[in-house]
Formats: sequence, structure tokens, C-alpha cells
Amino acid sequence: MQTNTPETFGDADHHDIPGLFSAADAPEPGSRAVPSVQRVLEAEGCNVILFRFRDGQALKEHKAAWPITVQCLEGELQFGWKGREVTLRPGSILYLPKMEPHWVAANTDAVLALQMHTT
Repeated sequence: MQTNTPETFGDADHHDIPGLFSAADAPEPGSRAVPSVQRVLEAEGCNVILFRFRDGQALKEHKAAWPITVQCLEGELQFGWKGREVTLRPGSILYLPKMEPHWVAANTDAVLALQMHTT
């Protein structure tokens, strides 16, 4: 099972106002079976990664080396961990401790923000 670190997602794409981003900052959807992804913030104690999913795209079970919070910014996503499954809609936020296996699947076109807490 893959374990992701902030470096998994490449260098942060810097913005005019550091630390301010929205669903509009998520990368354009690609043609691959997995969502497009871009790290948008690399800061002390936190990295923010934005994923743009097309309807039906998914991330198979994996884990993060640090605690994470995920927030649905657009669309609708299924999120699973520890035999549980929830539907994330805009405004939904979920916390997971480090090394917790989880997966994500898009029910619609969607944008997911992931915050990796590195301290």
C-alpha cells in the first residue's frame, strides 16, 4: 500500500496571496484514471494539496505519513477508512490520524482539499 508524503505531490504552486486558495485553484482534469493533483501550499506544519476528480475517478486505498484533514470543495465524494464509508459534500471536513489506510471515489465531478499536518 502506498504511503504519501507532501513530496509525493510535487512542489507547491505559489499564488499571489500565499495561503489563500479555492476550488478554482485545483488543476485541470486530466485524461488519466486518477484525479489531477497539485500541492498549492508548503508551509510550516502544513501542506495543502488539491485534487480534481472527474465523475467515477478514484484513489485506491493508500495512507498518509502525517495526520490529514480532507475537505470537499465541490461535487460529491465517497471516502472510506476502517470499514467505514461517508459521503463528502461541499463543507464536509474529515480528520484522519497518520498511517490510516483510506480511499476516495468521486460520485460526480469534484474537488477535494487535503491538508497534511507535518508537525
